[in-house]
Amino acid sequence: MRQRRRSPVPPSYGPPPPPTSPDVEARLAGLEKELREKARVARERAQRAAREAAAAATTSRSKTKRADRPSDEELGYVKTDDSFGKIFADGLDEFANWMQRRGERGHDSGRRT
Repeated sequence: MRQRRRSPVPPSYGPPPPPTSPDVEARLAGLEKELREKARVARERAQRAAREAAAAATTSRSKTKRADRPSDEELGYVKTDDSFGKIFADGLDEFANWMQRRGERGHDSGRRT
């Protein structure tokens, strides 16, 4: 038991594998090359199909009319040209006009003497 704990390599069970021949190595290399080539062809075919599908989707989207859905007005969406800046500017104009009208009436700056 102590010997097993000290040894990092587990004991082998069974006979060692037979040595390989150069013919087997050559056949194995040929099979690996053929497999890599088939994988490359399959990868290129998948990429081409993905490009064609993306192009078809883009084309069909551009041909689709928006008439098949209700308009924004029909859905109740309201669009205005008023932004916070415009509303604030209108308020400042109103305040300036009010101040100008007040000055024309002969009122001084509101001080009483």
